[in-house]
Amino acid sequence: MYLPFFKKKTHHSLYTLLISKNVVGACSFHVENGTILVDSTSALVAWDEENESSLFDACDTAIGSLSTDANQVLLSLPDDWVQGQGIHPKRKPLLKALTEKLEISSVGFVVTMEALIAFLKEESNQPLNVVCASIEPDAFIMGIVKQDTASPILRIGRSGKTPDDFLEGCSRLKVNSVPPQIVLVSLSESSDALGTAKQELEGYQWDPAIFVQPPSVIVQSSDFLLVAVASSGGKEVAKAMPELSENAAIPVENTNAQAPDFAPVTMAAASAPIQTVPTESEPDMEPELELHEGRQGSGMNGSRKKMFMILAIVLVALGLAATIAYAVVLPKIGKVDVVLIPQKNPIETSLTITVDSAATASGSGAVVKGEVITIGVSGSKDAPTTGKKQTGDKANGTVTIFNKTTQEKKFPSGTQLKSGKLVFVTTQDVTVASASSSISQTTNGKATAKATADFVGEEGNIDKNKELTVGIYDSSAYVALSESSFTGGTSRSVQAVAAKDQDLAVSTLLPELKEKATTELQSRIGGNQDGILLGDLSIGTKKFDKAIGDEAQSVSVTMNASSSALLYKRDDVLTVITEELKKTLPSGATLDTDHLTLSASESKKLSNTKAEVHFTISGKTNPMIDSNQYVSILAGKNLEEARTFLDSQKSIQSYTMKLSPTFIAAFLRQFPSDPSKITVSVQE
Repeated sequence: MYLPFFKKKTHHSLYTLLISKNVVGACSFHVENGTILVDSTSALVAWDEENESSLFDACDTAIGSLSTDANQVLLSLPDDWVQGQGIHPKRKPLLKALTEKLEISSVGFVVTMEALIAFLKEESNQPLNVVCASIEPDAFIMGIVKQDTASPILRIGRSGKTPDDFLEGCSRLKVNSVPPQIVLVSLSESSDALGTAKQELEGYQWDPAIFVQPPSVIVQSSDFLLVAVASSGGKEVAKAMPELSENAAIPVENTNAQAPDFAPVTMAAASAPIQTVPTESEPDMEPELELHEGRQGSGMNGSRKKMFMILAIVLVALGLAATIAYAVVLPKIGKVDVVLIPQKNPIETSLTITVDSAATASGSGAVVKGEVITIGVSGSKDAPTTGKKQTGDKANGTVTIFNKTTQEKKFPSGTQLKSGKLVFVTTQDVTVASASSSISQTTNGKATAKATADFVGEEGNIDKNKELTVGIYDSSAYVALSESSFTGGTSRSVQAVAAKDQDLAVSTLLPELKEKATTELQSRIGGNQDGILLGDLSIGTKKFDKAIGDEAQSVSVTMNASSSALLYKRDDVLTVITEELKKTLPSGATLDTDHLTLSASESKKLSNTKAEVHFTISGKTNPMIDSNQYVSILAGKNLEEARTFLDSQKSIQSYTMKLSPTFIAAFLRQFPSDPSKITVSVQE
């Protein structure tokens, strides 16, 4: 007979201390009827691997946040802290110092990834097929389980691309046809980083030889990992220490609430062996598994024992009287209110829907009505110039033009004078007299004129008496000689606008204009509306501030552009795609319509008034819970039986029990047998 004034012996709790590269976490647990029950978990605490004392402080902070005075710890360690069946030699001194500093004793250790795999197997009711992966700042850790057989745990240096790290792991493990279920965890990385890794893995174009079907990635929280390690490692401790499960207390709350059920995916893993941490006195031997009274143990002297015996006799007498009241009166006046918090599971589906401005109705089939609008944007963009051109001064001088014909010849300013590829021009009009003849000789007519090079550069600085052809005439009719050396010709290379520089300015501006168009579209969307741009932008005007060949360091373009857009009502899309989502619900489950998330991932323009849009909707399912059936089952059960039953229900995440009137809560250890005195409600 249980005496209500006598409390059961408080259960013996242990810590799980999970150590990662730069963070630690802790949870406390106890054993009850062979089951590991987690009492509380800590927040993650950062530590610096270069500073050993920071590990001591972090572990003390994590343990100190738990509501228990246990002094025995099960260590969960990274795979690279373990060598063979023991602690890596370079880590032994650190762990010894840790247990001494915190005044705790170790009951052994597990490898974190192996413990996670063992937990998943225990939670699955089918042979386990899964990939377990953990992300650290500088490492990607993975293990593959196929039909309950686990591969070695592999540590890979991170490349920055999660799919590449995954493929390297598959190659090194020499496996193919990997299970399409990935459980992703991390103590070091943020939830955003894990979300990015999930998107990378699910969005990668995998070789069918690796994944027969696209993989599904489940991101689990740090609390899940702490509970998983405590559950799988704790079972091994319980086997070695059966006294842990004696006289366990009966907590009222569901202590498994922090360990949501892992959805079975036809897989389980080999359990992780528990291993012992060497003691200081015998570094190569396993420590004894023994209970301690806490960080500061104490004894009881003889006088205190006598006092306790007297008090016990008094309490027994009172207990007998209370038992009568407990057995006869309390069950008749007591009431129990049970509030169930359902285990809501995520669900997601995708559907391509046509948005058509010509549709006559919305939400009909996979077509919703749209409205066409025009979006106009403008902007400017600079681009550096890459062209080169020569600039400088032209050479100048004086030439003498000779006329060998019998007719006077006039040459206007600008007449070309050539020497090979070099071209000069006269800068003044000149008239050259005809040639004159006598019996003994012929004298050519001549005249001088100023001339300049038709180009810049030193090549125009020709020497005196350089022969030049005149215009299009043959040298037998007209010829010119430089009267003196030409001078003043200089040149230098400068940066100028090239055609590709203008193109670069345009191609850089276009994405910005498209982003502006998207922003402008969002500003024109109402509360229940959404919209998409129809195709690329149409460029209206395009103007450059400098022409090709202009000397400049940069060139700027100003453009106006426009695009058509389709507006649609989100409610119309939700109506269509929600019906599609309901088709994928598990048997008996309902859809939680208050927490749906709708997103558009890509679109395809079909015409100027119609487009296909790919939508994804995600939400959660409500499990089927029959409150009346729960009342019938709980009626007459003692609290321990009731709790065991509720803990076994995978449709329940957690629950609370409230006994009333309040004063009988300390005495009532059994549910009323009258169902009318039991209320079971489901919290939405």
